[in-house]
Amino acid sequence: MAKYRSRPPSNKQNLTYSCWAAALDSFSRVTAGVPTLKEKDLIAAYGTGTNGALGAPGLARLKTALGTYGVRVDLLASLSLPYDIEDRLQKSHVVLARQVAGDDWHAWMVYGIDNYVLYMEPRDGVYHSVNWGTGLTSARGWYLFWKP
Repeated sequence: MAKYRSRPPSNKQNLTYSCWAAALDSFSRVTAGVPTLKEKDLIAAYGTGTNGALGAPGLARLKTALGTYGVRVDLLASLSLPYDIEDRLQKSHVVLARQVAGDDWHAWMVYGIDNYVLYMEPRDGVYHSVNWGTGLTSARGWYLFWKP
């Protein structure tokens, strides 16, 4: 079953590793009950270093802060597509962060799934799609930010 939400606002990340903050900025602008969370403010509050990275301590604090707005942050060892995203898209846009290598993660703002995952890519602020059967199989961990 295909599931779509409205396209989220386009938001290009401003720092090398601030994709998480840019995606959450976009997410906050389309999610009821969540105030606008600006990328620069998220980085200042939860990021590490000057490149906008989100480390484990910042993530723990971010999860707590987002929880006050009813946002869930689910950590999955594996992702069952399309079901894990499709189920969440029934209620909310989804910020999908996947482990791409070692301690490196990358986040997207997902707004649709059918044979493809449709997402806003924070690296360039453009809407893209990837075949979920081939394009998302290499990650070793997944975080899904969404509001039930």
